[in-house]
Amino acid sequence: LHKIGQSVISLASINSLLLRVVDVAVDLTHAEQGYISLIQGDKLICRVKRFAGKEKSEKVSYTIDNAIAAQLVKSGKLLIADQERLRMIGADDITAAMYAPMMLGQKVIGVVGVENISQDARGFSQHNSVVLSTICDYVAIAISYSHNYEKLKLMKAQLKQGQGEVT
Repeated sequence: LHKIGQSVISLASINSLLLRVVDVAVDLTHAEQGYISLIQGDKLICRVKRFAGKEKSEKVSYTIDNAIAAQLVKSGKLLIADQERLRMIGADDITAAMYAPMMLGQKVIGVVGVENISQDARGFSQHNSVVLSTICDYVAIAISYSHNYEKLKLMKAQLKQGQGEVT
């Protein structure tokens, strides 16, 4: 897990990072599918998804609008849901799910979710929740680093432009 954290943090592009994270989360939790969503304004936007039966994640863009996602963003706490709970919210095609918040300080910046859809698929364990929470911690840090790096590049370019105008 430590090596995965190092490789995730070393990725330069946010898109590469998100693609890699979803693959790692699905593989380490033995899930059938997974996704990563980021909060943009007041919406939760799914940015990357690994569909069941696929070996790699792909970029997507759609709004997540369900009760579990809203609860997770509000509470900031990991959630494991069984088939009965998922059916109560209309997610009849999912048999087990685990959703973890990506936190920067006390603020939720996104959600990583892993799901099983096969009727014979197992649920998620406490060990899986520790793994997913650790992945979320790495991702939140990497996203923060990436944002700070982009701000620094912009400031450097502005400073360079300002120096050119002075001379």
